[in-house]
Amino acid sequence: SSLWVAVRNRGCQFLGPAIQEEVLKLVILALGDGTQLTRKVLVLYILQRMEKIYPLQATKTSVGHVVQILYRASCFEIIKRQGESCLMQLKEQYRKYDDLRREHDAQIISISLESGIRLSPEQWSSLLYGDQRHKSHMQSIIDKLNATNPPFDRLVDQLAKTLAEEQDCVHLADTIVHFRSLVQFDQHIDEENTCCFSNIIIAIDSIIFIVTRMITFITYIYGQTGTYSLYKNPMKNHFI
Repeated sequence: SSLWVAVRNRGCQFLGPAIQEEVLKLVILALGDGTQLTRKVLVLYILQRMEKIYPLQATKTSVGHVVQILYRASCFEIIKRQGESCLMQLKEQYRKYDDLRREHDAQIISISLESGIRLSPEQWSSLLYGDQRHKSHMQSIIDKLNATNPPFDRLVDQLAKTLAEEQDCVHLADTIVHFRSLVQFDQHIDEENTCCFSNIIIAIDSIIFIVTRMITFITYIYGQTGTYSLYKNPMKNHFI
């Protein structure tokens, strides 16, 4: 449940193995020949073909959230138009189902890692495919993400783990959500360029919160030891 909450918090959604596969195949059907569509038209195209089969799960919002997974994974070329909605074109390397599915799966696993949630290949295979036949596929994605995971992401994960194990007298754990926000800010490129300023404000607010809490932390260490020194900092190897 924590995983799906983390996925939804990023404007994404996993609807279940069968319906997720159907959505991705319809994305290929709509855009696999290089066709350019707006996000709205793409979502409506998929919805029209699914709502009779999946009347409860297939909604404009849920389908849009599946498309958002692909958008976060940079599977689309975005074509901007003056005064009109952007067009989306599926990148050539993702116009086959297996390639698109791999990026989709990698994005969900990446969200999991960002949230400090780690699952085994067997668990991933069961969650995303409803079987155990995709363990090696999942392991390959996990290995690649672990090898290429940006240092900032790893540091945030390490900090979260450390704070969970340490006595957190000044509530440094409250900074984790703000560090995650900065990770997302770094990775996210807004499609319409309409939220850039608000995203910057959110990032600045996160930085202010982190710095303020760090000052509290340093003050606490100083009060306990009479000086601030990395050698007397119980988390010196994890928080710089």
